[in-house]
Amino acid sequence: MLIGKLKLTIKKLRHEQFAESSEPRALLEQLELKLANAEETAAQARAFADHVAAYPAAMK
Repeated sequence: MLIGKLKLTIKKLRHEQFAESSEPRALLEQLELKLANAEETAAQARAFADHVAAYPAAMK
């Protein structure tokens, strides 16, 4: 699952000691943004699925 993999990678990066290079921080920020986007997409998909599941009930 993409969200789980992103969370694990972010957790590992946060626990590592970074050198002065900004590259690892930039990677962490990119992964956090990707995670936020994936979580938002998943939430939208769940909301849509709930809406579709409720539609036939509303037609009765």
